[in-house]
Amino acid sequence: MAYVYLISSLVLAFLSNLSVKLARGYTRPVPTVSAFLCYALCLTCLTLAVQHFEVGFVYAVWSGVTVVSTAVIGILFFHETYNRLKIMSICMIIAGVVLLHLETG
Repeated sequence: MAYVYLISSLVLAFLSNLSVKLARGYTRPVPTVSAFLCYALCLTCLTLAVQHFEVGFVYAVWSGVTVVSTAVIGILFFHETYNRLKIMSICMIIAGVVLLHLETG
């Protein structure tokens, strides 16, 4: 069940970030409300996940996966710029999360 909380928090964090982008500075009501609701549910799931895993592990996975997924979606769907340094940085975040998971596994 602990992994369900963590994965749910990851999905909700991603949806929150996507909603923030789509809200266009609070000018669109549905994405704005969605952002607030998803963040609230995300933090609830994150709190539940921390009860079962080390806080350092949970937060590293949560922040890393959220940053990477949001950056990739920004590049693919919102045509945000990317270059070799950005791609290498994303790969380093992924490597760090994987190594941390192996260490705590």
